[in-house]
Amino acid sequence: MQMLAGPGGPYAPGTGAVVREELDEDGRREEAEQWRRQEQRTADRAEELVRLVGLAASIAAC
Repeated sequence: MQMLAGPGGPYAPGTGAVVREELDEDGRREEAEQWRRQEQRTADRAEELVRLVGLAASIAAC
């Protein structure tokens, strides 16, 4: 790990409170995006199933 020199002495990236908070926020944002994508995939699948059921019903009615 590379150390940076600052007025308070050496600083290791990723160890400061502000950096940890930003990384935590990035993680929460990514998790929320993953949930949003999963919900969209679920909605897309539901729409496809409704379409297929309608298609099957129209075929059966013939």
